[in-house]
Amino acid sequence: MCERPWGLRRSRPIARAIAAALTLTSAGVLPMLPARAEGCAAPTSATQQVELYFGASVKGRPFVTERAWSKFLDTEVTPRLPDGLTVFDAHGQWRSGDGWIYREATRVLLILYKADAASEGKIEALRDAYKKQFHQEDAPLRVDSTVCAAF
Repeated sequence: MCERPWGLRRSRPIARAIAAALTLTSAGVLPMLPARAEGCAAPTSATQQVELYFGASVKGRPFVTERAWSKFLDTEVTPRLPDGLTVFDAHGQWRSGDGWIYREATRVLLILYKADAASEGKIEALRDAYKKQFHQEDAPLRVDSTVCAAF
């Protein structure tokens, strides 16, 4: 088995993000959430939750810098989702078809929102913007669930 250090890897956001999600979930960092939130107890109600996994590797560059990420949050994320979100810093790994193990820093956005066409469009626009701005092969991984939440 071959292994490359954290800073040296190719860009494969979907595979890396899946690995990161599995690593975080199995490590107990992110809770395993039910696919449906039926029968929410008061004061909670069923709410949509999405996790977006943004890999920090960039084609032709070592990584997405903290400054570039902050600018992305300010110019792309906050205008679309002004009601709030949570950002997690994470690390993930994945095995490519050539047998190499690739590791990278990952940022996870956790967003609770009302399920409607406008919200879906904003979330997909974020994924597209990140892919284009940071030269990703794929859009960031998206994981959806319905949870019980109270605001």
